[in-house]
Amino acid sequence: DLGGIDGLVHVTDISWTKINNPSDVLELNSTIKIKVLKFDEELSRLSLGIKQLTENPWDKVNESIKDNDKVLAKVISMNDNNVHLNINNFDGIISLNELSWLKKPPHPSKIININDEIEVLVLDIDDDKKRVNCSLKQMKENPWTKLKEKFNINDTFETEIVNIVDFGIFVKVIDEIDGMVHISD
Repeated sequence: DLGGIDGLVHVTDISWTKINNPSDVLELNSTIKIKVLKFDEELSRLSLGIKQLTENPWDKVNESIKDNDKVLAKVISMNDNNVHLNINNFDGIISLNELSWLKKPPHPSKIININDEIEVLVLDIDDDKKRVNCSLKQMKENPWTKLKEKFNINDTFETEIVNIVDFGIFVKVIDEIDGMVHISD
């Protein structure tokens, strides 16, 4: 409310980092400082911004984050394909294939939770998309390498059953790796 005219601050103009909902950072009836971005006389529409009052942190991303850095990140949101992070007020992302060493990774919610603080490896800084691409799996040794060191064909070992299905059972082998015992075996 600008006193007789309303203005819109689009969600992408509230913060330099991705926010899911304006109510995450703003409250109704609070007084805020804004910058006029555009006025459309035909539509009597005023476009406003909040983030434009501060310097774009992305301009100096390379001063605080570099490729191959190990950084602490907060999990902001997740979907079937990605985990969205906040890394020192920069948007970060972990794609599904960088979440786990498994060939078919589970849903991200099986590995981490929203608001978790996790250490990730910076793969690269994507200037076009303004995000930091990260890996969680590369923070750990590849369990498939460990598997070859620990077991040989014809070895026997005791373990626990983790799932029973119509065609057999799945058993815990090491870390993230389960093994399948077919019903015929």
